[in-house]
Parts: sequence; C-alpha cells; structure tokens
Amino acid sequence: MDNGVPHSAPDGQYLVNEIRTNGPKLGLKLGFVWNRTKSEDLYASVGGERRLILDELSHFDRYPVDMIVEVSHPCVIYEFGHKFIQHSDLMVRDI
Repeated sequence: MDNGVPHSAPDGQYLVNEIRTNGPKLGLKLGFVWNRTKSEDLYASVGGERRLILDELSHFDRYPVDMIVEVSHPCVIYEFGHKFIQHSDLMVRDI
C-alpha cells in the first residue's frame, strides 16, 4: 500500500521515518511527502528520493496512493479533504 504523508514535524517526520524503516515488512511504502517549507531535514527524511517531495499540495493526485495521512494544520483538511477522499482513503491525525 502506498501512503501519501503530508509532512509536519514532529509527527510527519516520525511517520515518514516509520514508513521508510518498517513499512516494507508491513506492505507499506511512502507515496509522497509535502510540507509548506522545504528544508534539509525534509530532503533527508526521504533518503534522497526528491521525487517523493510534493512541491504543490494541489498536485497530490499525480501520485497513485492508497491512503493519505494528514498530520498538519486543520486548514489543509478544510481546503483539500474533499479532494483527498475522491483520490484515496484519508486518515487525519489531530494535532
């Protein structure tokens, strides 16, 4: 199962690390990561696979994922939630 993980530290970093480290044995792989600001930590979190970093969240549908995990600000769900669920399953982590 591919998972799109909008990235928000520390929850997003934790999820990205867990999916990259333990995901393969669970049948999971990282589909994409998004964060408003791009940082070296973000680039490092995807292990150099810059193709996994989504520049514009509105382009999420270009990534074939089974589930999007949102751990960012509620405004992201307000703006994109209805679009996310048309594309894949959605899990929201309250912050």
